[in-house]
Amino acid sequence: MSLDLPYATKLAHRAQEFGLKWVEECLPPDDYWGYAQLRANVPHGMLVTTGEHEATRRGFRMLLEMECCDIIQPDVGWCGGITELIKISALADARACW
Repeated sequence: MSLDLPYATKLAHRAQEFGLKWVEECLPPDDYWGYAQLRANVPHGMLVTTGEHEATRRGFRMLLEMECCDIIQPDVGWCGGITELIKISALADARACW
């Protein structure tokens, strides 16, 4: 969560030669535009994951609608409990069908 977009992009490309399959939580949690750009910039086949420190279902909705990542990682303690986690899961499930 402490990298900026240029550094995270460079890291992803340089790490590809070592077989890195994904980059995780590299930008601040609310940098939705940065994550969308990162996802567009990483090497083909590399996944972008985030959401562990996202605090609302509205944030997850933005991550999904803006196509910021390939995998969301809600943390039940951060996202508002199991009920909110179920709602986030429903958002992700609906998005997978688009």
